[in-house]
Amino acid sequence: MRRVDLAEESGRITLMAIGMVVAVLLIGYAVVAASFVHLERKSLQSIAESAAVRAASAVNVEGYVARGPGAPYLGNDSAQRAIDEYVRRLGQSAPEGLVVTNVDVGGGDVRVTIEARATPPFLPDRLFSVDLKAHASAEFFGPPAP
Repeated sequence: MRRVDLAEESGRITLMAIGMVVAVLLIGYAVVAASFVHLERKSLQSIAESAAVRAASAVNVEGYVARGPGAPYLGNDSAQRAIDEYVRRLGQSAPEGLVVTNVDVGGGDVRVTIEARATPPFLPDRLFSVDLKAHASAEFFGPPAP
């Protein structure tokens, strides 16, 4: 049997333990960061859906009253105003860099595209940020035909 010199092995277990603790902390942080980005994406999707519903509810009164064949219930202006008001009311609770990039009104439905940026905790924006995009649509159901 070979005899091991204890002075030669001194400190190796400590280094290995420190390395394992650092690896576990990094893996834990990666899980926290991924969860944060996922929750931000879900929040952005919820905001896009709410904005689409509000826009679809913003009926263009002139188009509704004077509705002839093919006249729209919804107008681009009224839908955009409803979304702008909703985003303004979000205030500080809105995700970082929230931008409404597209509002498309066609017939009786509204399609909304919203973008934002998610930066995991404890990291600077320049180092790591994720661009998020959410799409939502809502349809306006008018009163039944007589």
